[in-house]
Amino acid sequence: MHHSSLSPKGLGIALAALSGLFMLLISLLGLAGYFQEGIALMQAHHIGYNLTLPGIIIGILEAVIFSYVAGYLFGAIYNKYA
Repeated sequence: MHHSSLSPKGLGIALAALSGLFMLLISLLGLAGYFQEGIALMQAHHIGYNLTLPGIIIGILEAVIFSYVAGYLFGAIYNKYA
């Protein structure tokens, strides 16, 4: 029986890229005055995130790092048990 495997590094990079883009999109919407409830939620759950340039960069970096680690771990665990 053949089983599929995931590239933990590839999965981590893909999730990190998507998360970074999502944080940027949410931030741009927030700067334009939209999605204020979402901005408040992001500020509550991301250390240092706010609608300033440094705050947006911090939020993007945090999302990228956590998403990479989560994707990598998911891929590694999946491969171990698949």
